[in-house]
Amino acid sequence: MFKKTIVALAATAILSVSAIAAQAATTFDFRSDRSLTASFNMSVDGIDLTVNAGKFTNAGSVSLSGQVFSNSTNGLGLKRNSNDPGDIDGRNGNDVAIFDFGQKVKFESIVFTRWEGNDEYSFFVGDPLSKINYNFEANTDLSAANYINMLFGVGAKDNNDEFRIASISVTAVPLPSSVLLFGGALLGMGWLSRRKMKSAAAA
Repeated sequence: MFKKTIVALAATAILSVSAIAAQAATTFDFRSDRSLTASFNMSVDGIDLTVNAGKFTNAGSVSLSGQVFSNSTNGLGLKRNSNDPGDIDGRNGNDVAIFDFGQKVKFESIVFTRWEGNDEYSFFVGDPLSKINYNFEANTDLSAANYINMLFGVGAKDNNDEFRIASISVTAVPLPSSVLLFGGALLGMGWLSRRKMKSAAAA
C-alpha cells in the first residue's frame, strides 16, 4: 500500500512540474507612449517588471545611466542626452536596457524594431549582469538557452549596432506550492511507515 501511495504522489508531482514547464509565456509589450524617465514599472499576468536605462563598458561592467522611454511605433529606447536619437546604440557609451523582474523568470524571446541585418546585441543575465553577444537572425528566440534569473539586460555593443525593443517574453518559474505539498506528503508517509515498522518489530 505504501509503495502505491509513493508512486501515485511522485507521478502527481512530476505532472505538476511538467504543467508548469508548459505554461504560456508572458509578453511585455513596450509599444506604448511613455515619456523620458530614469525607470518605469509594468505588471503583466502577475509578473512585475522595472525597466532601467544603463550603459556598459567593453569589458561588460554595467551601470545605471541615461533615461528610458517607449513609443507606440518603435517600442523601447534610451536617451543619454538631447541629441541622442533614442535608439539603443553604442554611441556615447554602450546603451543597455535593464529588466528587473523581482522574481525568477525564464527569458524566452525578444522582438526588435529599427534593426539592420548586420546588427548584433549584447544580452546580460544575472546579478551582477554578465554579458553574452548575439546576432539577431539566430538568437531572437532564447528559450533553448534556458536563461533563468531575476535580472536581464539587452544592449548595443558598438557604434554599428542600433535598434529598439518592441517586446520581451518570459515565463515565471516559482517554486510551486503543489510540489512542496507533495514533498511534505512523501516525507510524512515515510515517517509513518518507519514508525509502523518499528512498532511491528518491537511487538
